[in-house]
Amino acid sequence: MSFYSTLEIESEENPLISFIGGGGKTSSMFQLAKELKKQGKKVLVTTTTAIYKPTKDQYDYLMLTEEDNIEENNIEEKLNDYSALSGITVIGGRVNTEGKMFAPEVSLIEKLKEKKYFDVIILEADGAKKLPLKAPANHEPVIPKGTSIVVAVMGIEALEGRPIEEIVHRWERFCQITGSKAYEKVQEDHIIKLITHEEGSFKGVIDQVNIKKYLLINKVDHHQRRRLALSIIKRIEQEVFFLEGVIIASIMGQQFELKRFVKR
Repeated sequence: MSFYSTLEIESEENPLISFIGGGGKTSSMFQLAKELKKQGKKVLVTTTTAIYKPTKDQYDYLMLTEEDNIEENNIEEKLNDYSALSGITVIGGRVNTEGKMFAPEVSLIEKLKEKKYFDVIILEADGAKKLPLKAPANHEPVIPKGTSIVVAVMGIEALEGRPIEEIVHRWERFCQITGSKAYEKVQEDHIIKLITHEEGSFKGVIDQVNIKKYLLINKVDHHQRRRLALSIIKRIEQEVFFLEGVIIASIMGQQFELKRFVKR
């Protein structure tokens, strides 16, 4: 099963897809972009936070608003300079000396969505420092207007026995939300609390019925991890009523499986 088919993108008009949560977001974004490019789509990949500058094999065009003097009032002219913008376009603000690409203005992303310059917009809406789980800070996530799909990513390795303080980004906030201690190991109960809490994984969108919401469980690349993932899904199916479904994935292995839920 392809990644884009699990999200039922074909049923959306000019979808804007925001990725949030733990490690694996950037890999997920570019895997999705690659699949959509093969479908003949014009794809924009960007961020409202900061990601490492993608490698040249991950995109066809790269535009940096601060270096290329791109603003809302001249974006159409600048885009026209890039011909038809077929394939994958990456737009960022600037790249620092460490190779981090910062976000363009959110209003520019929203304008690109409104004007339908691209068939699909994919963006990373928060950071996790490559850790498999995270709890959002007060300023996170930064989800633009017009977002139609939100994908919260978690790495299944979070359940393999390491302490919360080692495996969770913003673990202090995670402990507040889940009622846990920093030295404890991550448990299924913690995952369920993180997903269902209004300040947890789906902070800011949990009650927005116009946004489709998916959990993506990444790095499910062997039988034991699949067993852990299925156990989480069984709990979610009983206790979480706002998700379209859960995607069991190995992003690196390009394997995707959707467990769709019936909303109640």
